[in-house]
This record gives sequence, structure tokens and C-alpha cells, in this order.
Amino acid sequence: MRKKKLDRRVKMSKSFLKEALISLLEKKHISEITVKELCELADVNRSTFYAHYEHLYDLLNEMENDIISELKRALHSYMSVQGNNALLLIENLIEFIGSKPSTCEVLLSPNSNISFEKKIRNIVHQSLLSDWKEASLIEERYFDYISAFLISGSIEVVKTWLQNNRDQTPQEIAHLIYHLANQGIAR
Repeated sequence: MRKKKLDRRVKMSKSFLKEALISLLEKKHISEITVKELCELADVNRSTFYAHYEHLYDLLNEMENDIISELKRALHSYMSVQGNNALLLIENLIEFIGSKPSTCEVLLSPNSNISFEKKIRNIVHQSLLSDWKEASLIEERYFDYISAFLISGSIEVVKTWLQNNRDQTPQEIAHLIYHLANQGIAR
């Protein structure tokens, strides 16, 4: 019984720390945040922080990995049901990101660390674009260039969507990304 109570306390403390870090990252860069101010905002002792993390980047990395794990699970369950429909896959990604707007916006912002964006790039590359390569839709020698272009553009569209308070539906953003990737700006 003692272990369950302790586990719940650990989860709560980590949750408070993550929420506080998101709040601070909305205002300033990770390098400007101190453990002291994080702990004060989270109402957690510094010793509690150091019991779980060596520094703020460990907490940030754990937050990123939590979102990435959830994203991978969502994509895996989607792929097992829907198969390989690119438009529906993009919609699924956008809906997932839209379900955690403040966290994803902060993790994709300049105040965070570029590692989250790199992780997203890797997932998209593995989940979607590798299929294009296998299907020989593009010349292999151009694959890395086209992949970089499409993924970077898509991430910037998602960032803009989040900054604009998700003023379009996930389906509209997915259709825009899909259209731009397949036909460019021509209508």
C-alpha cells in the first residue's frame, strides 16, 4: 500500500513540474529558467526535483518523450486500422497535436529545445515518407531533399496553426499540407 501512495506522489510531483515548465517556457527560453523558479511555481521542493532529474533538460526530455510515445501509439493504432492513406495519416497527426495544443506549441517554440522538432521529423519520415521511397514515387537521389522540404514545411504549417489558436480544423490543415505536398500552391 505504501508503494502505491508513493508512486502517486511521484506522479503528482512530476506532473506539477511539467505543468510549471510549460508555463515558464511560454514566457522565456529554457536556458533562462532556473530550478528554483520552476520549483516555486510547481510548489515542489528542489530536493524533489533533484530526486528525479539532474537538470531542467532532463525534465524537458522526459516531456518530449512522453508526447512522442503517445504520438507513436496513436500512429500505430491508426495504421493498424486505416492502412497507408497519407491524407488520413496527416489528419491523425494534426488531431493528435491539436489535442495537446499548449504543450506541443511550447515544445515546438524557440523557447524550448530543437530536439522535439527533430523527434517529430524522424517519426514523420519513418511513418510516411519512407513509403514514398519504397513506392518509387520519387527518384532515390532526391528523397532526402524532398523529405526535408516537405517535413519542414509541414511542421511550420502546424506551428502557425497552433500560434493562430487552431483557427482551422485539423482536417482543413491536413488537406492543406496534403495539397501542398502533392500539387504545390497551384489550385
